[in-house]
Amino acid sequence: MIARPSIIVGDSHSGWTSAFNVIYWPMRAFSRGLMDEIVIDPYAVSDIVPIDYVADGLLALLDHDEVRGTVALVAGRRLPPTRS
Repeated sequence: MIARPSIIVGDSHSGWTSAFNVIYWPMRAFSRGLMDEIVIDPYAVSDIVPIDYVADGLLALLDHDEVRGTVALVAGRRLPPTRS
């Protein structure tokens, strides 16, 4: 079995992360005033999942020997919108 998570971000409760990669760099730069704006396509899909969700999913998969192939750990219907 292969588990493929979407873009992994910090903890779902605290937001804590040990590294600021991919999505965090522009957010951090914007919050510090280093960027005036962040260009986002309001119709784009940005599937992000918290690290604890990914960990729980991996642990749950260990209990299911019958699962084969590739498993996608994605937000699905809980996907956060890029527009308000």
